[in-house]
Amino acid sequence: VPYAWSVYSFNYANGQEPGAIYSITFTMVVVAGNAIMYEVCARVSDHVGFKYEDSRQATYMILYTVACTFNVLLDFVMTYITAFKIIKGLEFRTYFGIPIEHVSSFTDRFESYAMQRLLADNAFSYLFP
Repeated sequence: VPYAWSVYSFNYANGQEPGAIYSITFTMVVVAGNAIMYEVCARVSDHVGFKYEDSRQATYMILYTVACTFNVLLDFVMTYITAFKIIKGLEFRTYFGIPIEHVSSFTDRFESYAMQRLLADNAFSYLFP
């Protein structure tokens, strides 16, 4: 959430983008968040009071998988919102010359070249830092 807020509130006019300090700082926030999530999932599965260790480990894996899935879905949504703000700030247009903020359909907005380019760039940097 802090990263999304800071990136969303950044001024993207004239092609400006956040610097490397943003990436480094919020990479550390993600590392800390993951460590907290490991601990929370472990404590919840410990406090349930399972008789066997296998059951505790299975519960831990389910909790952590649900948490990671929710995190990825939230990241997709925030990436789309941030990419749309960047595209608006840079005044990108569709193939037909319509400003992207005047495109009302989610599908048309999502399938525009500018959006696909930004989302692909973000996915690439997410997978290969």
